Amino acid sequence: MVFAMSLIATVGGAGRVVIADPNRGATFDSPGSGAPVAADPIADSLSITQQLPLAPRSKNLTTGTFEWDDDDSTAMVSGKGEMRPPEGVIPPSVQVTHVKSPKQFASIRLSLDRAKARTLLGAPAGSASSHDALILEDSVGNQYKPIGWIRIKDNNSTLDVSIDPQSPVESIGDIPVAKMEKTDQMFVYFHVNRGVHLTKLKVGSRPAHDLDLKVPKQ
Repeated sequence: MVFAMSLIATVGGAGRVVIADPNRGATFDSPGSGAPVAADPIADSLSITQQLPLAPRSKNLTTGTFEWDDDDSTAMVSGKGEMRPPEGVIPPSVQVTHVKSPKQFASIRLSLDRAKARTLLGAPAGSASSHDALILEDSVGNQYKPIGWIRIKDNNSTLDVSIDPQSPVESIGDIPVAKMEKTDQMFVYFHVNRGVHLTKLKVGSRPAHDLDLKVPKQ
């Protein structure tokens, strides 16, 4: 299930607060100015979901190394490789629909097209900035690194998968943004504690993206 998120961002000079109005297509300054301010497209790309893009997929149409959950046959615990497009109906016994989240964690997914991925994660290979970490931060300062990513490629057919909760993504250089074609999409997954209030998305020392995403306790 995907939960909608609201965004309240502080920009500009002192005392200037941008307020998200769910009844309008843009955000507006606090009363008095009426000037429209664009919402943060990066912050709006976050959702609470553990679903695979282009689900369901078949366990029988994979190349690489994948681990499936013993208790939930439709969950992927980890994976490194490709999930090819199915042909016809996938039998329930081999369907895969989501990335497993342990009970104490919620799964957060950051969905990026190529333009957004380059804006947020782009860095020349081997440069100092390619070692910047991608971090979600909650209201009490806990920080969370991605557990991996999934890229849709080959004209929206194949899933390129790199998911491993035991080995978090340490830097943006480990996410293959440079390989993305025009129609590719990147989905970055995080595990965060349940019940937290996510307030920032950070990449190294760059200006943070302000968030207001409350994660349910259950």
